[in-house]
Amino acid sequence: FGADYFGKGRALWDRSEIMEVRKPLAEDRSRMAQRGVAAYKALQGLEMVQPDSIAAAGFCFGGMAVLDLARSGLAPDLRATITYHGILDSPDLGSRSDGQVNGKLLVFHGDKDPFIPPDKFREFEEDLKRREADYKIVRFANGMHAFTRPEKVLEADRESGFQYELDWHQELMPDPLADSRFEQ
Repeated sequence: FGADYFGKGRALWDRSEIMEVRKPLAEDRSRMAQRGVAAYKALQGLEMVQPDSIAAAGFCFGGMAVLDLARSGLAPDLRATITYHGILDSPDLGSRSDGQVNGKLLVFHGDKDPFIPPDKFREFEEDLKRREADYKIVRFANGMHAFTRPEKVLEADRESGFQYELDWHQELMPDPLADSRFEQ
């Protein structure tokens, strides 16, 4: 399930178009969180979905969006959120955003990401602590922004990070095909 945060009904590839439709959401993060909540509720309503086994994952802007969903206070059954080189900050998400983070968080971050200077990273982590979030942060010492792109990272670093995520994911959401409750 992929959420259409931009409301265009299609993938956007033109950088100027992306920046144009993304700007209002980046400027009004409560609006972006509301779009995430709408996608979350739509997903919960699908017959084949276990409403208490939903995770949200995103890269870059999508990573920021899924963090906003988890911090919005409006996705109480969200089981986990995974962000890869997301925008790590502490935005104002509205009245419910000062409470507990919904679900567990797994954050993959490159320490050399120019969009997240060390002081902003510390503020982000302090916000998670203040909210008493259940989180893990995997930091890549030489990772830049978009480190999941093969040309941006060493093979050993990428394998280490993705293996870590896979183990964590399997712990939270076991394979339904291996679960006897779903045998036909």
